[in-house]
This record gives sequence, structure tokens and C-alpha cells, in this order.
Amino acid sequence: MTEKGKWSLYGYKVPFSLDEVARADSLDRPLRFREFLDQFHLADDRSRPSMVASEPCGTGDETWDVHLAATAEHLCLKAGIDVPDWTRKRHLEEPWFAAKSDDMRLILFVQSPPAFRRRNLFVSIDALQRATTPEGWRDDPGFGCVREEPSE
Repeated sequence: MTEKGKWSLYGYKVPFSLDEVARADSLDRPLRFREFLDQFHLADDRSRPSMVASEPCGTGDETWDVHLAATAEHLCLKAGIDVPDWTRKRHLEEPWFAAKSDDMRLILFVQSPPAFRRRNLFVSIDALQRATTPEGWRDDPGFGCVREEPSE
């Protein structure tokens, strides 16, 4: 795991919990969220549970609050660790899509990881993937379909 208390290139401490992401200013939150993902991916198996165990404070944005719960569940399932109880109480009443066009919404409806879909959040299958994502955790955007190469 990378060192706690480490400073980001942007002048703040790197987040090691979803609560630290939630407490970030709304403009900084997306960047801190991505940095949290990197830290979680790079963490050792013993450290990961503590990174998602505590329920994040409310952000003032229900979509972000639910997104953090879906993220925690998704990461826990990928890492093979217990999903924290706090994640079960966060969901949206109305569907939220990460795209505006009807065509993209249909793709997101199909691709969205289960932890997001069950909370009425529809994001791309690779929404949480980063360069640091462990190889075995990457989702298959082709849904298992194998593209055959043309024979010569």
C-alpha cells in the first residue's frame, strides 16, 4: 500500500477512504475519487477493508452519495472482501444515467455493473477502471464475446 499521509501533486493529502473523498470540495471530488481508486487498487489485501469500512459523510449530492456506496460494493466484490453494511441503505429512487443520449443510455443500462444497477445508477462497464486496476478485476466490455479474426 502506498504511504498514508502522502501529498498529491495537487497540494492535498491523497484520500485513503471514501469518507475523505466525500469531504472534498465538489469541484475536487472527481479527482480525489480517481486517486482513491488508485490507492485501493495498489493497496495490499489486509489494508483494503479499512479503506471502505466507514460510511462516508453526505456530500450534499444524493447521486454522489449513492455512487460512493456502489463503488464500495463493487470494489469489495472485486477484491473478495466483505461488503460494508452501510452500502445497503443508499440508492436512488429515480434512475440516473452518466449520458444524456438515448442510445448511450441503452448501452449504460446493459453495461452498468450490478452494484450500480441495483442502486439505479447507470455507468459504463469501465467507469471504475484505471491504469492501476489489477488485471483480474477488469470487466469485459464485450460481455464474453470473442471477436473472430478473418481467416486468410
